[in-house]
Amino acid sequence: MELRIPVTARWEAVNGSPAEERTETRVVNAHGCLLLLKAPVFQGQRIELVNRNTGNARGGRVVWCGAIEADGRTQVGVELESPDSDFWGEQYTGLLQWAALQKPKTTGGSH
Repeated sequence: MELRIPVTARWEAVNGSPAEERTETRVVNAHGCLLLLKAPVFQGQRIELVNRNTGNARGGRVVWCGAIEADGRTQVGVELESPDSDFWGEQYTGLLQWAALQKPKTTGGSH
């Protein structure tokens, strides 16, 4: 689901020092997100995300590094350690409820 949620990403840089970047998600689901980072990260790297709206933090790992945007930031896919739709906050759960209401209802039985 396309949703911009402000997050802080934290990880250990290649030289072993802590790295941190404030960014926002582009796409989220219960399993993780797509976000943009200026600093380099690599696939398989452990990363912590802090939802700046709620203050909640979750561990995860980089599962994909994609295209570089015009502003120089790289698209990064992050998978949370365990699925958690509550991590993204009320904005996400509200959209899930809205999406569920938009699905056409199916009727049982045949014609």
